[in-house]
Amino acid sequence: MANKWKSGRQGTGYWLYYMATGKNWDLLFIKYPVGSYIVPHNDFIPGKRHYRLNILLWGEQTFRAHGPTIINWGPFVLFRSDTTKHEVKTSNRLRLVLSFGIALEEKKKGLTFPPGP
Repeated sequence: MANKWKSGRQGTGYWLYYMATGKNWDLLFIKYPVGSYIVPHNDFIPGKRHYRLNILLWGEQTFRAHGPTIINWGPFVLFRSDTTKHEVKTSNRLRLVLSFGIALEEKKKGLTFPPGP
């Protein structure tokens, strides 16, 4: 993926800069100009558990999780973006976020170890 700013997929004024990507992960800057926002949503990846760590580098803490977070301390928010609905309220000043996401295989249910015959 080319390193350049791209408009966010929701078209609500925020911008993404992919610093690095792998098969199941990404590292990006997110820029929220004044007036930008993200509506409540989940980030589903079929068959995966999607974790995201957001670190607020500059600006207001306008991120809102509508469900459980793993860490929500100061500028750090770690959450499952596939199961926790989340949004970014309208920014009143420039906001910069460093975001790391990883998609892990869904845990298999009903398996025991060692496997039976």
